[in-house]
Amino acid sequence: MPTYTQADGLADNAITSIAVAPDGTVWAATLGGVSRFDGRNWATYYRHVADIPEAVISSIAVAPDGTAWIGDPIEGGISSFDGETWTNYSIGGRLAGRGVEEIAVAADGVIWAATEDGLARFDGETWAAYTEADGLARNQVECVAAAPDGSVWVSTWRDAYHFDGEAWTTYSAADGLGSHVRSIAVANNGVAWFATNRGVSSYVP
Repeated sequence: MPTYTQADGLADNAITSIAVAPDGTVWAATLGGVSRFDGRNWATYYRHVADIPEAVISSIAVAPDGTAWIGDPIEGGISSFDGETWTNYSIGGRLAGRGVEEIAVAADGVIWAATEDGLARFDGETWAAYTEADGLARNQVECVAAAPDGSVWVSTWRDAYHFDGEAWTTYSAADGLGSHVRSIAVANNGVAWFATNRGVSSYVP
């Protein structure tokens, strides 16, 4: 099992998130930039050099078309790379807010971002934000996962929420959910899995 470090071309040895593109390319988000592995060599993109907003990258996800999306936990921006050009989206009224914690890409290409000020959604043209006013218990969204049916799951640390595009449903310890959700994954059959401080919880639709 080989291990890759800065000596091999990584931006930094501290990896915060990793994603695999449809063509097998590996993307690694780090505390010093973002790196891409084509199976032989690492290409690294640094702040300013690659026109990404910050050196510290908190999350990365790859869309079905191969576009990579990265999140900035400091300024709250999101950047995308289509293989040739980086595009930056700042928080100036277009994202939910500060501190992007995690990014998820739905099967239809819709981008979802968990931020410190709510959940952001990008359909390719317009950003929308979901906050406490829309049914979340708190605005600080810790993690997000897209389901095969186009719905989305998020966590605000203690509780989990399911959004079907119209309504939010809340799940808590009273429903059997473990305490403090750290990560969410959704299987192809729609079953949602939750990593918590008290084990793994699952929800079968």
